[in-house]
Amino acid sequence: MVGGGGESYPITMPDLIIESIEATPTLCTGPPGGPMVCDVLVTATVKNIGDEGISLVQHTMISVQRWPAGGGCGPLVINLETLPMGPGQSVEVETTFAGLEENAYNAFAEADAFRLIRERDETNNVGTIEFEVP
Repeated sequence: MVGGGGESYPITMPDLIIESIEATPTLCTGPPGGPMVCDVLVTATVKNIGDEGISLVQHTMISVQRWPAGGGCGPLVINLETLPMGPGQSVEVETTFAGLEENAYNAFAEADAFRLIRERDETNNVGTIEFEVP
């Protein structure tokens, strides 16, 4: 609550989070008995848990990196625009990373990646998941 001259009023602000993140191999190819290469669909759900909407387009970054880090695969990064959303609204963003080799990976999603939206909590914008390409 903030007030001046004896009055008080609540501060309303948006607050974006990554509600969920999933990684799903969609198309895998390779020689019989040989190493597989897969396309992986990464889907993140961005939710505004704040009590104020956002009118700006914000950017959600999705990246994939081999885990543990190294092994010839640096982070692959995609930035996706997310339309304005009201309090309590969610939106899914997705992208496909093509040609990932058999290995363990981390997928990482960050809402408001460019920090254009002033939020109640700027520390809760990230979600991660580990997955394997079979």
